[in-house]
Amino acid sequence: MKKRNMYLESFIDGIFQYIKLLLLPISFFIPILFDFKTKIEDLVDTSKTTILEIKSIFLLFAIKSGNVLIGLTLFIIVLFIFRKYHAEQKLNMGNHYHNHTYVYYWMCSNILGYKTCSLILVPVFMQIKLILKDTFSNFYYGEDSVYAEDTENRISITKKNFENKENELINIVISDTYLIEEERLPHLYNLNPTIFIIREKINDSKTRVFSKALIDEINNQICSLQGEVKINLFATMNPKNIYYMTKLVFKKANRSNIARLTVFTQSRGASSDWTFDESGKKIF
Repeated sequence: MKKRNMYLESFIDGIFQYIKLLLLPISFFIPILFDFKTKIEDLVDTSKTTILEIKSIFLLFAIKSGNVLIGLTLFIIVLFIFRKYHAEQKLNMGNHYHNHTYVYYWMCSNILGYKTCSLILVPVFMQIKLILKDTFSNFYYGEDSVYAEDTENRISITKKNFENKENELINIVISDTYLIEEERLPHLYNLNPTIFIIREKINDSKTRVFSKALIDEINNQICSLQGEVKINLFATMNPKNIYYMTKLVFKKANRSNIARLTVFTQSRGASSDWTFDESGKKIF
């Protein structure tokens, strides 16, 4: 039931995009199904009308070509209109959770022509995936004015279970917007070597904070790991910190020591205790 509701919420959130994606093939097949060529020929008697008397170039083209070309032309016109309009729009607007598949985002970018995608209220794993793949030209994480700068730069590090030197599967737990308590992590990974990285809140402020010190520390901790490692990432971070963390820490092509990155999400909802799911989302 919960999963079905999640899919329904996702569909409703993207309903206008789904309708537009559906309109594209419809615009191609309508002239074929309804035989536009014959209907246009009935409107214009070509035996008595010269080319100069036919004012519409489209009508002339339709008469001389077949329904497939008419459909293709209509498809291109509709696609051009959509892409021109969306080029100035942001995807993922509205005060609700945006839980979509990567295929959805790819189609919105490459077919519908969205150039900017908001990362606000998007699952952490999807934010990272979109940024890594450069799915959109621009990403919106909120106005810079809503983010305070972290002037204290107090980052605490705690390590656990590093006695086993041969374990290449590492948990990275990042507490930024709020503290991740250890009991909220999946029990399946309790014995893994774990690094807890916490941005300490000096005055317990609820303000969003951009912390370069936090991002640098994440990078330092991962780079200090020996050999190739597989990372399980558990994070509560705001979109701006996620954006710059992804750019600095994970987007290194073949220069990284990360062999695999898996991001875990928290259960959500009114009755949720915000524990992390046991199965994560593999990014690469």
